[in-house]
Amino acid sequence: MIKKQAIKILKFINNSRLKKYKNEFNKLLKKNKIKFIDIGASIQIIPRWKRIDKSNLDYILFEPNPNEAKKLIQNKKYYKNYKVYETALSNKNKILKLNITKGIYQTSVLKPNFDFVNQFQNPGRYKITQKELINAKKLDYFKIVNSDFIKIDAQGYNYEILEGSTKTLNDTLGVEAEVEFTEIYSNQKLFGDIKKLLKKNNLNFIDFTTLKRWNRYNQSNYGQCVFGNALFLKNPDQVLSMSKDKIYKYIAICILYKQFDLVEYILKSKKINNTDKNLINKNLKFFRGYSNKSKFIKVILSGINKFIDFENEVHLFQ
Repeated sequence: MIKKQAIKILKFINNSRLKKYKNEFNKLLKKNKIKFIDIGASIQIIPRWKRIDKSNLDYILFEPNPNEAKKLIQNKKYYKNYKVYETALSNKNKILKLNITKGIYQTSVLKPNFDFVNQFQNPGRYKITQKELINAKKLDYFKIVNSDFIKIDAQGYNYEILEGSTKTLNDTLGVEAEVEFTEIYSNQKLFGDIKKLLKKNNLNFIDFTTLKRWNRYNQSNYGQCVFGNALFLKNPDQVLSMSKDKIYKYIAICILYKQFDLVEYILKSKKINNTDKNLINKNLKFFRGYSNKSKFIKVILSGINKFIDFENEVHLFQ
């Protein structure tokens, strides 16, 4: 009962602050829309990007699972300007064999590495229940112009998809990719491989946005660090050679991921006039305050968590 009430109160506070956050982002972006490519879009947009109003986003979603793609098409809550491609992606235009698993989030073109997953809780979700041939294409095949950000989560197959995205990555300001530190799927590429590939495409590793640990005996987030989400961004000097609209989008993305030092670096450039600098600095003050309050909420949650275990809900406020 205490747990439910605590979560309800914190959600109310979070929603009120979120509304203000969206309004400030709207002032910053003005009429600019961030072109957001979501690979492995399943169900809905990732929580962090819900902080930007859907009117400021231009979505392009890839989801090969027809049932999940249908849900995306019908989901008007988070999407306004969007297109759903019901197709798989790869490093070549080819036919792939999709291993459909008992758990919907474990389905992959790669086979599960049962030598590893069997050591942990609920390995049955990786059981292959069906195999299906699917058409896959390179992301570059779709000739998406002026991509701003890519989120990719393809269950161990991210490296191959990014290999087929080099032209699209030229314009892309940032990537958030799910990365593994050990083989959940047989012969998959790991974090270091993805880091090197994106570095070749002028995207630098910045930070891990989440890290997930597996425990051999329970469902807690304490144990072996197995996978996470990693943020990659263009070097700010390279961004300053781009259009003004692109620079503003980069600033917005950096604020969203709390990379305030990169924003300050951009603001030192003569490409930003004094009027715009003053406006952005005013916005930056709000976003820094929002970030600090978020940290305060996390401290409260950590304190409560000593008495009641609701780790799974904590991510709602991050």
